[in-house]
Amino acid sequence: MYPDDMPVLTFLAEDSGNPSKTGLHESRSRNVRHHEIQVLSGGHYLHWTQSPAMAEGINAFLKRARSRPAT
Repeated sequence: MYPDDMPVLTFLAEDSGNPSKTGLHESRSRNVRHHEIQVLSGGHYLHWTQSPAMAEGINAFLKRARSRPAT
């Protein structure tokens, strides 16, 4: 569980072979007002194989998170 006011971005590997992982991460973030899951092609080492896509995703996520009104 995360604090409900903490934006949470999760990257998942598409090639994990385990579709239940998405549901697991969704349930962990259920209480969070701003959460996103981004599925990228690749295996466990996404930070090596998908670093440009992850950087772009992080920047876009932070931009959206900053533009949301504080509650």
